[in-house]
Parts: sequence; structure tokens; C-alpha cells
Amino acid sequence: MLTEQALYERRWGEFPALAELLDKKQLHCSWYGKSSVSDNIFSSMSRHFEICALVNDNEHEIKQAIEDNGDLIRKDLAHLSQYLKALSRQFEQASHDIEKLSYHCR
Repeated sequence: MLTEQALYERRWGEFPALAELLDKKQLHCSWYGKSSVSDNIFSSMSRHFEICALVNDNEHEIKQAIEDNGDLIRKDLAHLSQYLKALSRQFEQASHDIEKLSYHCR
């Protein structure tokens, strides 16, 4: 298990100035869903990236499954692809917003 310092470094190591400003701040509860059992963006991203990695690591089996039962596999792959594209748009917007903020007061 990592020490508190190691966890801090993993999280903030690349962003020392932001760490000083934001380390003790809490995220707004809306990021975590309506209740403690609600799905949230963080667990959803992790889960979907893990599935994506499994798909990529098992390409041969995926191709075989498409030959055997193509419609269901294709449907799932399309759904995963749509999720990743939507997430990509969210990242693009977040990147734009952060870039815009970085030019504030220049």
C-alpha cells in the first residue's frame, strides 16, 4: 500500500501549483451522482476503459465471436465506441475550458 505522501505525489506530482491551491478542496457532490449507489463519471470511465482494454487484448476472440454471433457483439462494440466518443467530447470540452481559464487576466 502506498503512503499518504506517495498517493499525494501520484495525484499532484505533475501539478505542484494546483496542488497548493486545490489539495484540500472537495469536489461538488454532483460529480458522484444522486446517491452513494449512483454510478458516477469516475467509476464509469474506469469500468469502460477496462472493458476497452479487454476488447483490445482479446481481438482474436472478438473477431471469432463476430463470426459466430456478429449482431450481439457488434451492438456491444458500437455501444462501447459511442461511450468513448462521448467521453472524448467531454474531455475536449474540459480541455477547452481549462485552456480558456489559463488565459484569464492576461
